[in-house]
Amino acid sequence: MRRGLLVHQLCIVRNRIEICDAGQLRRSVPWGLGASRVRLTQQQFDRANRGVPMGVVPDLETLADKLALTELVARLEQAVDRKDREGILACYSQKSFDDHGRWRGSGEEFAEFICNNPGFTTASRFIYHLMGQSIFEIEGDEAYGESYFAYWMQTSEDRLYQSIGRYLDYFERAGDGWRITYRRVVMEWDGTLVAENAVPGGHFRGTRDKTDPLYKRLKWPENPETKTSAG
Repeated sequence: MRRGLLVHQLCIVRNRIEICDAGQLRRSVPWGLGASRVRLTQQQFDRANRGVPMGVVPDLETLADKLALTELVARLEQAVDRKDREGILACYSQKSFDDHGRWRGSGEEFAEFICNNPGFTTASRFIYHLMGQSIFEIEGDEAYGESYFAYWMQTSEDRLYQSIGRYLDYFERAGDGWRITYRRVVMEWDGTLVAENAVPGGHFRGTRDKTDPLYKRLKWPENPETKTSAG
């Protein structure tokens, strides 16, 4: 037998996760827009789970669901940071509720507030989410999740608002994959600082629209002949 024989494989491709066994497709489910591949040999699987009682190790379908939920939570914050209305809408169930404390409403209303509410869009020069650990409990076509976050927003008055907290989410699986049905934002701390622009020139700068560097999928520098010295 060839050393390192593939026995389990998660093929994460556009719009679906394919779980394979010995190279044969076992299950295909709709998913987000990720594009990566994870391979586990039997030796790697056994070594990673050495000492874990039988029945504690999640099956591959559970691992695939948790991976999909992790991506879903991350994509929502990416869409908020980039002011991407369609991206936000794609993360919520058709019937949804988002409770941010001072703001409460449906997923569609949240997308409208983030992207088209003048009082908010003109007051925020940039928004930045940093996601921490996530824990998901899956019960069939339902799931509960806790995700840690840190958040920064520079206001038009050059104040830097920052907060840390957790997202408590209830998810439902529809025909096209997992979606957020109910989100609660638990705030642990927040405050403001004076914002001073200390980023030197020459760096890529983020924007809250489709001109952000994220949307220009480059494989090589546009101007490779332009170089600068470190001195």
